[in-house]
Amino acid sequence: MGHRSNGIIPLPQLSKELLECIDKCEKLHACINNNLKGLMMNGRVALFGGYFSIAHEHFASMLNLLRMHYPASAAALARPHFEACFRGMWVNLKATDSEVDKLFAWKAPDFPTMAVMLDDIDAGYGAEGALKLFHIHWKTLCGLTHTGIEQLSRRFGDTAILSTFTDEDLIKIMTLTASAATAAVVPLLGISGKTQEAQDLQHFHSKLFGWAE
Repeated sequence: MGHRSNGIIPLPQLSKELLECIDKCEKLHACINNNLKGLMMNGRVALFGGYFSIAHEHFASMLNLLRMHYPASAAALARPHFEACFRGMWVNLKATDSEVDKLFAWKAPDFPTMAVMLDDIDAGYGAEGALKLFHIHWKTLCGLTHTGIEQLSRRFGDTAILSTFTDEDLIKIMTLTASAATAAVVPLLGISGKTQEAQDLQHFHSKLFGWAE
């Protein structure tokens, strides 16, 4: 694998395709960051913002981990990113006042399953099935986080134990992550009075990626 110096094997070069995907994600992350500045939020909307803030940090960490050549760790953050995005949407839309009060007391209510959560927010935000489609990725994301077969099967090369995530794997994971981020922040901007910014973000996302299925 190239020249060795003091027993250290140089990191492999990231492919052009993966670098392009990372660059697109970084541009989207920066755009979202700019749009979130100065948002005035309270009540359940503030909880939505709090959940998305966690997701936004996960997104940045995934990008940094990929640039540092830690694909398994980057992939493991895809589920918590996904969950934070959609849990925030659900709390804003469906949580009862008592559940909101419970969350502000830092006590977790009984959240529904991800399938139910996505059904609820798809109907509530008028997504016409687009948000429900994210559920087809849930089992894979769980396996990536909890060291399931999705991780283990990508740990064996022909002659050594090492990461064998393909560029296709990582591009799919990051494109899905980008889509989940945009799907969450667009309604957050909308209910915060930034309708034009929400529309502009949708257009920017479409220009970079199109929409993941």
